Amino acid sequence: MEFPFLKIPEPVKSKPKTGKPNPPKVSGPGFSRQSERLGQAFSKLRSAIDDHRDLRELRDDPSSIAPERALVLEIAEGIQDFAKEAARLGFEYLGEFEAELEPDKDFKNSYQPTSNIQKKIYIALPSEASLRELLSLWTSYQKGEKLPPGFSNWSRLLDLLVDIRPWGPRDRLPPDVHEIISNQLATTERTLSLEFEFWHSKNAALRKTFSDSIRQEVLVLGGTVIDEAVISEIKYHGMLVEFPTDIVGQLLELNEMTIGGLKFQVQHY
Repeated sequence: MEFPFLKIPEPVKSKPKTGKPNPPKVSGPGFSRQSERLGQAFSKLRSAIDDHRDLRELRDDPSSIAPERALVLEIAEGIQDFAKEAARLGFEYLGEFEAELEPDKDFKNSYQPTSNIQKKIYIALPSEASLRELLSLWTSYQKGEKLPPGFSNWSRLLDLLVDIRPWGPRDRLPPDVHEIISNQLATTERTLSLEFEFWHSKNAALRKTFSDSIRQEVLVLGGTVIDEAVISEIKYHGMLVEFPTDIVGQLLELNEMTIGGLKFQVQHY
């Protein structure tokens, strides 16, 4: 079988377009305003790593930030490849999801000022060294200084930073999941199965530590671990657990699914 030849178009001379391609739609409030907005959060971050107390004492304080906790960074649209930027600082990238932000005086779409802004919520697990590096970048940024070579993208990232906080109750148990579990409790008499989804770590020893700790706490609460799965290719680490309904009800009343201070997502199963 013969195929027809496709004629290649004749080359045409043209002038290159001027200006930056795909200019950002959302601009941040600038380093001065960001210092006002986020100064306290970064101060807590600095206090956590400079305090001489055992950092483990901070794990149970939802308002604190410690290296053992995952960090949540909410960033307005415009950042490309956050995982790569996080790796530059030594953060272990755990995942991301999207949400919307209502426009205000600090963040808005310059082309559509009244439209909601897309933002991405990134989760990363830092070490003490990476936290210190982040603080160093923040210090330079809030002074309006040029960031070190290789970290120039962090200037844009910090300018679009909507919030930074430890992974906490409002992240662990979103309202829609809370509602689903509550509805299940209303129609279930004895036990309820839940899927706990951990933040997957590439460190096998750390994954085992998480698993062993949760298993112990589940047994203490009268629950049963039915199954556990780790699928590293898709960064999944989950555990199927069965609890008496009264225990699930107590956890919902606390408005957070946290056992032993460990952080995890919980989904209806």
